[in-house]
Amino acid sequence: MIRITPGSAYATFTRNITRLASDMADLNDQIGSGRRVRRPSDDPAAAAQAVRLKADLARLDQLDRARGAAEDRLKTTESVLAGVGDILSQARVLAVQGASTQGADSRAAIADNLEGLFQDLLGLANTRDGVSYVFSGYATETAPFSSSGAFADTVPPASTLAVAYDGTADETQAEIAPNDYATVGWPGDQLFLGGGDPSKDLFQILVRVRDAVLAGDTNAVNAELGPLDDAVDGISSVRGVLGTELRRAQDAETRLTERKADLKLRLDDTQGVDLVGTIAALQQRETAYQAALGAGAKSLGLSLLDFIG
Repeated sequence: MIRITPGSAYATFTRNITRLASDMADLNDQIGSGRRVRRPSDDPAAAAQAVRLKADLARLDQLDRARGAAEDRLKTTESVLAGVGDILSQARVLAVQGASTQGADSRAAIADNLEGLFQDLLGLANTRDGVSYVFSGYATETAPFSSSGAFADTVPPASTLAVAYDGTADETQAEIAPNDYATVGWPGDQLFLGGGDPSKDLFQILVRVRDAVLAGDTNAVNAELGPLDDAVDGISSVRGVLGTELRRAQDAETRLTERKADLKLRLDDTQGVDLVGTIAALQQRETAYQAALGAGAKSLGLSLLDFIG
């Protein structure tokens, strides 16, 4: 017959009470934090899965920020190209007026307006989106266009004003979703300088129209109407492509939002706590704890002060 000494009975009692108290503290911590897995030792497999899910979420958050920046860049570019189209349309109206104007003063006033449009166009071509130039290709910290020479007021005028491109000849892309890239930047030399073709150089078209109007050379003015129309069409075409890329960036936001929501649900399932089940488990431990205290008091003759001590 095994004899249970008061010392061993007390040790057993103490272990049970300590275990139940530890369990209750752990369950209370789970309920308070809302997480079942708070450290790798709680569930190594689940903890490893949670790390992977958090890394995936961080990657998607990073992509979403890049996607948002891409959308902003596309909206800025769209606004700029809309302005360019307006300038070219105004230039065409002035060209038609200049071709039918006989008075030198009237022609000079139209020429002044065309000079203003030239400066407006140069300003748009050098637009910055935050700290970056929109049309510089990869050289985002370099102003893409610089001018040299001047408008001539001689008759006939022979203006030397020209614009050079100082950016790179690269389209820029941004990842808007996993392995999905959108074009967000077009090199300015293609858009504004006709890729090196003087007949398509928007700045030179304005210079030629201005000089032809000031000189009263109707034939020369009319000869620039076709290039002006082509320039308007070219800008409209780029805006169409830009609109497609903008819609792709906006659609990607929906996909990223859905994907992040799915990962968050999986993360909650992996490390989250079953609140109802955990509260029930806590109540069971509390009941057992109170019962153990009562049994210990009876069998060992312990008082509340003994438990506290």
